[in-house]
Amino acid sequence: INDSLKEISGSFEALQRSCAGREDFKVSIHDPWAAIQMGQGNLTAYDEPYKGNFGNLMALKKAYPDLKILPSIGGWTLSDPFFFFGDKTKRDTFVAS
Repeated sequence: INDSLKEISGSFEALQRSCAGREDFKVSIHDPWAAIQMGQGNLTAYDEPYKGNFGNLMALKKAYPDLKILPSIGGWTLSDPFFFFGDKTKRDTFVAS
């Protein structure tokens, strides 16, 4: 091991940047290009409000109104904050975001 090593850069830097300055328990999109900016299929117009994965989900919901879409927030390695969701105020902040 290199004793002079002080920091390991990695994938969490993008998440840290997207969360910087955000109120605790508010959702943050850490890959906005894939989520809402990237043109895909029919979602390529400059003035399209959402492109990317979110735009495709919105288009599916519009085409199939009875379709239930359940996005995943967090994941195996990003689930630590969910421990706090027993607190209604924190839960309400999350839902409103």
